[in-house]
Amino acid sequence: MRKEITYREIKEKDSASLCALLPAVGKETAAQIIKESILGRREKRFVAVNAERVVAHINAEFSGEPYAHIAELRSLVVLPEYRGQGIAHTLYSHALAVLGKEKEIAIARVRTTNTPSIKLHEKLGFKEIGKMEKGWKQNGKQADILIFSREI
Repeated sequence: MRKEITYREIKEKDSASLCALLPAVGKETAAQIIKESILGRREKRFVAVNAERVVAHINAEFSGEPYAHIAELRSLVVLPEYRGQGIAHTLYSHALAVLGKEKEIAIARVRTTNTPSIKLHEKLGFKEIGKMEKGWKQNGKQADILIFSREI
């Protein structure tokens, strides 16, 4: 039986779990990511945790003036065995609630082929504000992206 999922900002103890969730991130990089997030100057990371294991993650990045009022949400990842349980929606909602205390607008970029993420953003009140051709590129593959925005 699974323990209850908790939603919170990332902590130093989450380093190993973050590596498992984001395999491209090594241990040293994960530790540095978490340290920067805890300082909260340019980003905040939020996680869903089950029995001390990070099962989902989202990152909010910030810029300076004149964009300091905007949070760009990125890297929403949920472990496959936890998908379809509303964890992404709850984690995203938690992140928006925390960010809304300091920021005014949230933006996100989503690949046009990622239908579940597009639907999630629409459920969360995001509106599509643009499209960028070939805006995503990884391992030699490219895809178009949609740009979403909402007030928080």
